[in-house]
Formats: sequence, C-alpha cells, structure tokens
Amino acid sequence: MMESHNKRPAETESEMETESSGIPRKITKRMQKYKPEYSQTWPVIQQSKLGENYAFCSDCRLDFTVGHGGRDDCRRHVNSKKHQEYSKLKSKRIDSFFKPTTSSSSSEQEVTRAETLFTHFLLEHNIAIAAADHAGKLFRQMFPDSAIAKNYQSARTKTTAITGELSKEIQKKLCHSMDKRPFSLSTDGSTDKSKMYPIVVRHFDEEAKEIAVSLLSVPNCNTDTTGEGIFQVLHNEMQKRALSWSDCIAFGSDNASVMTGCKKGCIAYIRKEHPNEYLSGCPCHLLHICAEKAGHEFEAGVEEILVDICFHLNKSAKRLSRLQQFQSLCGKEQQKILKHVNTRWLSLHSALTRLVQQWEPLKDFFDEEAGTKPESRTGTTPPVATKPQSTTKPQSTTKCNQLFGTPLLRPPQLPAFDVAQSRPSAGLDTFKIPLLGSSTKVQGAKPLARSMKSAASAGAQTQTSAGHQVKTKPLATKVQKSSKTVGAPTTKKLPSKTVESSATKSQKRTTPTSSGTSYCQNRPKRVRDALGSCYFKTICTFLKNVLPVFLKPNQALQNEKPVIHKSRRILLDFYRNLLLRFVKPAVIGAAGDILSVEYAKLVNQKEDEDLMIGEEVKKVLQECNKDEKAKFYLHVRAFFQKACEYAKTKLPLSDELLKHAEVLDCTSKTWREASSFSSLQFFVNRFPCLMSQDPGCTIDKLEEEFCGYQIDQEIADGDTDRIDKQWYLLSQMKDGNGSPKYRHLAEVMLGILVIPHSNADCERIFSLVRKNSTDFRPNLSDKTIESILVVKANSRDPCYEQKLPDEMLRRIKGATYRALKD
Repeated sequence: MMESHNKRPAETESEMETESSGIPRKITKRMQKYKPEYSQTWPVIQQSKLGENYAFCSDCRLDFTVGHGGRDDCRRHVNSKKHQEYSKLKSKRIDSFFKPTTSSSSSEQEVTRAETLFTHFLLEHNIAIAAADHAGKLFRQMFPDSAIAKNYQSARTKTTAITGELSKEIQKKLCHSMDKRPFSLSTDGSTDKSKMYPIVVRHFDEEAKEIAVSLLSVPNCNTDTTGEGIFQVLHNEMQKRALSWSDCIAFGSDNASVMTGCKKGCIAYIRKEHPNEYLSGCPCHLLHICAEKAGHEFEAGVEEILVDICFHLNKSAKRLSRLQQFQSLCGKEQQKILKHVNTRWLSLHSALTRLVQQWEPLKDFFDEEAGTKPESRTGTTPPVATKPQSTTKPQSTTKCNQLFGTPLLRPPQLPAFDVAQSRPSAGLDTFKIPLLGSSTKVQGAKPLARSMKSAASAGAQTQTSAGHQVKTKPLATKVQKSSKTVGAPTTKKLPSKTVESSATKSQKRTTPTSSGTSYCQNRPKRVRDALGSCYFKTICTFLKNVLPVFLKPNQALQNEKPVIHKSRRILLDFYRNLLLRFVKPAVIGAAGDILSVEYAKLVNQKEDEDLMIGEEVKKVLQECNKDEKAKFYLHVRAFFQKACEYAKTKLPLSDELLKHAEVLDCTSKTWREASSFSSLQFFVNRFPCLMSQDPGCTIDKLEEEFCGYQIDQEIADGDTDRIDKQWYLLSQMKDGNGSPKYRHLAEVMLGILVIPHSNADCERIFSLVRKNSTDFRPNLSDKTIESILVVKANSRDPCYEQKLPDEMLRRIKGATYRALKD
C-alpha cells in the first residue's frame, strides 16, 4: 500500500504507456498571452502585430515578449531605463528640439564662414592642408573668449571637403556662364605629377562685365597622349558638363604637332565636331624660338658661360662672399648673378643684363679662381705641339670652344703616353693653355680621357680584374695607317669595342683630364678666358641690347586681357623693327608690303657702321681688332637675317582671322571709320553661334548698327587697356527712345573677343601646379590638386574679401558628409 501511495498517478493512458516503455515524457511549455488589462494598467502597452505572445510599447516603438512573465514582463519594460528616457522625450513639445533663438543658428553659420575663409587662406598662400589639424586648437588658445573659435572644428578632412565643394560651386557657375554663349578652350600637357591637361576657357563674365579667363578642370589623360587621346579627354569633359562644341569657336594650344597636326593632331579631331574651329597657336613660344635660333648664329656659347658662372657660384657661401668683395672693390652694387633657364621665355635678357653690369667683378673673381691671372692677351701664342692624327673620331667641341679656339677639355697637345704602365708620363703640368686673341689655332686637341682610351687599347694585352686578357691593336699601327692632316675630321668607322670588365670601366670614369683636373675644375678657366675676351663681351652687350626687340611683343601677348584685335599689329611691328636695324630705309619704303622686302640681298642691307646695334656695343667694339670687328658685323647680319626668316615663316603675320579681328578696335574714331562690315560678316559666317544667342539679331540689323557705330559722335575715344569694357559700355548706350543702340553689335563683338591670342594662360596654371604639388606635399591626390587649382585660378579677390552667400555656406556645412559618403 505504501509503495502504491508514493507513486504519482498517471494522468492519461498515453503517459502510462510512456512510463512503461521507458521513453522520457515530453513536457509541453505553456506561454503567457497578451491580456487587454495590460493596456488599462499601462496605456503605452498595446497588442503587438507579431502575435498573441507579444506586446507593443508606443513610447519605445518596439515589440517585446510577454510569453514568459506576462504582467511581470510589462512591468519590467516600463521600469527600464530605456523606456523612461523615451517617455521623457515624448512628453516634450516638438518646438523644444529647435534652437530657441536665431542667434545660435547664426553662430553656427559664422563658424562655417570662418572655416571656409581659413580654407581660402591656406589655398591662396600654398600652405599644406595638414596645417588645418592645429588651426582649431590654436584659435582656441589665441581667442579664448570667442564662441567661433570655441566651435571651430575644421581639420584636414573637413578642409579638403570644403575645397572640393568650393571647386564644384565654381565649376557649376562657370558652366552656367558658358551655356549658350561663345567661348574658347585652351589646353597644354603637364608631366610634373601625372599626365594633366588643364582646360582653360575664355568667356564673358556676366558679373564682372568683361572677358574672363577661368580654369574649368584639370583632367588626366589615362591613355596615350596622342592627338586622339587628348581630344577624348576634352570631349569627355564637354559631355560631362553639357557643353556643346558648336559654341566653342577657338582652340588654343602650343605649337606642338600633337596639337596642331592637320591629320592626327588634336585640332583635326575637334574639327570633326566643329569644322570651323579656329586654331590659335602660341606666338610667345615662336618669339622665344626665333630669338634662340638667331642667337646661335654667333656660335659664342653665351648660354654655356652663363650656366658655368651660376653653377660655380651656386651653394658656395665662400665663393659668393669673395665675389661680393670684388664687387665692393670695383664700386659695383652687390647683386645676385641671375640664372638663365632655357625653357623660360627670353630669360637670357635678364641674365645678360646682370652679367654686363657685373663684368669687371666677375672677371677679377674668376682670374683668382683660375689660379693666376692670365698673361697679356696682346702677346703671341707659344707654339703648340701636335701629334699624329689617329683614326678615331675627334671629340666635338662646344660653341664656346669654337669661339676661343681651345677645346672644352684641354691641353692643346697630347703628352707622351706610357702604354706599358697604362698611365700618362710626367710633364703634364708643362703644357700651356693657348692665349686668346692669337691667330694660331689648336688642331687635333682632345681630352685626355679619350686619348687614354686610345692608348689603353693600343697595348698588346690588357689585364682585367677577372684575370682575363683582351687583345687590342697597337697604337703605332693606327698612326701608320692614318694619312690625313692633323686636325682634319675622319670619316673612318671607329674600331669595334672590346670587352671590358667593370673595374676597367670604373677606372676610366675616374680618369683625370689631360690637364690633371676634371670638367668642373676647368670651369673657372673657361669662364676666365671668356670674360677676358673683348669679342665675347661685344656679343653679350649686343644680345643684351637687341633682345628687348623680342621681349616687348612677347610680354604684350602674354597679357590676360583680350588683345586679339591688335595681335597682328604687334607681330608686324616686331618684324618691321627687325628690318629697320639692318635693311636700308629706302628698300623698306619702296616695298608695297613689308613682307615682300628682300632683306637677304646684301645690296639692300646697310653698311657696317650704319647697322643699328646700339651705342654701348659700338664703344665695346672699339677695343676689338680689325678681324674681330669684321667677324662681328658678319654675325650681326646673320642674326637679323635668321630672325626675319623664322618670323616670316612661323609667325601668323598673314593670318586672315587676325586681319579681320582689327574690326574690334573701337578705341579711336580713326579705327572705327577704317573698319569694314565685311570683316564682321567674316566672323558671323564662320561662327553662327555669335548670332544664335540672340534670336532677334539678323544680318541687316547688325549692319545697320555697325554703320551707325562708325559715324556716332557720342562715342568717345576709350581706354585701350580693356577693349571688352569698351564694348560693354557701348551695349548700354541708349537712343532717343530709350532702346539700346548697339545691343546686337556689342554681343557679337564680345563673342569674338573670347578668341585667345596666346597659350600663356595654360603656362600660368602650370606655375600653380609646381607651387602646390611639391616634394613636401607628395600625397595630394589628383582630385585634390584639381580642386585647389580651380579655386586658386578663379579667385579674383584675396582670402579676406571672399564673398560667401548663405546658400553656399549651407552646402559647405554638409560637404564633409557627402565627401565621406562618396
């Protein structure tokens, strides 16, 4: 009985069967269900859509389970910290989440303005963007009472984002100004950092009321930099910004064939989109090349001497201090010797001007640097020993050596060479350098490095570092076979190169010259010989006086203001100035066209004493002997002839568009009366977009306004500095009825003025690239560089006068979020 009492009675028959079978019984778990009384106790609790075992809290906006504890689950949720925080927030009015006054909102806007202005400051002064990391902390230390400084939070990431947003605003505004109006496009390639092609546009700025030069973008060419590849870069940018090629009336570039080629150049592909596109080359480049080619007629090595002087003085405080002492002794101002850079347009003039000013101090300085002062130039040159001419090709001499009759690496004779020991024998110091002014010419002189190479190959065998022996021909055999005169060039092929070990090559690289010194150690002697030559000084003085003829038109065409209306006159004046210096005035006057003057005929040229070379040059020339004077005048004529030949061939002196562009000149009554409507019609027929921007403009109305403009007495002679300003003022003139007099005419003229006159705008952009993409800022991405350049190139005002509208500040405030999201 006791055992049966302790047993739990089976509730069902199935359970009894389960127990008897030995299989564990599965217990079913009962879940609590939502009850309506929960909502009566807690009004925020409602029935959930997830099921009967869940409840929904309207304050927290979430579902929670009540299947385990039921009422306890609801109580536990209502008493939680999270629910209480949400309940407090919901109990507040919605207006409490906004700023109570407008002062706080305006203060945030002022903080954004401060961050934007400081970004302009960094960009304008080429300061690294990383400097913004310390700006906020620095401002809070400098201005502890300022609320703006307290909330300043722009480090490098935000500053970069602000720069990008400013760039986008400028590009958007620029594209809107170019829409449906004529514009021109210019570009040039840069390889400073990557294959960048800045796109510079000329357009009419509605705000400034003038022709403006703006940087649109700086895309990269990811393909080959061929004419087609460059065009594809430009075409992609045009499509990206919804610009039409039909509105682009001119394309400006340098004179490289990849740009100007009629078949494979960039302009060839542009003309497939716009057949009447005008190609505007760069006359500034051509003027520089014209002066360079003409200067080569002297064969004086002036540029080499200038480079030698600068390299000898460069980074040597001792030499510079010594030069300053000589400048003081000679009574000259202590001035820096300027460096000539061949890629810079006509930088030779500035360098030569400084050289002529400091001639005496430099001459004394290099006399001392070369050791002892050279002997008198009036003495005779000691006889020079010669040697048999070998069959090897003599080393070419520089133009400086051709002038002075001495090789770049001397001595004038080859010393005896000990083949067995493979080194020069004693006596190198006994050879003298030939003096300037001597009629004796040094022939067959070679650097010792080449003579040692010939002598080293003359031995029967040469031992290398690896222990191998290389057979060579003896020097005597070469001398016997040579039957030519000493110093005469040979056309015989050089002997085949022998196999040399690395040790032998290294030894040759360190072999001294025939004078026992290296190339750099010979530099003071070369400069001393040049500065001691009266003929060389005459050439330098002449170039200093004649280069302004090339410099004046170059500077005029580098102007950012539109000068397309007088570009042809500037170039013709330059050509005329060249002719006046060596051609007889009667010959120039008799020619109907200045381009038809036959300047190359000697009978049409002036006599030597009448050549226009400058009074300063004539004074220096008096110190030269008769032969040097005759040689100088011969080279002067060659200089002017070469300059005229290149200018007549390369410069656009007969360009039809430049000739018709003179109709734009409205600065004087004489030019207005001399202009013709056929010139204006030339532009309208070639570029239909000039009239399509104004639907009411017709040829008849345009001609009517043009004829009235020619005889209008109310038009005063205007400022010749900005022709675009004059045409804008003409567009504002009213007739008796209050209607614009020349509205259509002025619109067409302003459209023509967007044609570029040179490629100097792109060169200015490259200067900005070099100032920003430096070795100290190597991590700037191409996108960041583009944003920096667009902001800098299009900012007309200084950083502290930038105009920042409220709408722009609101977009800048969210620039960081958009930049990080992108």
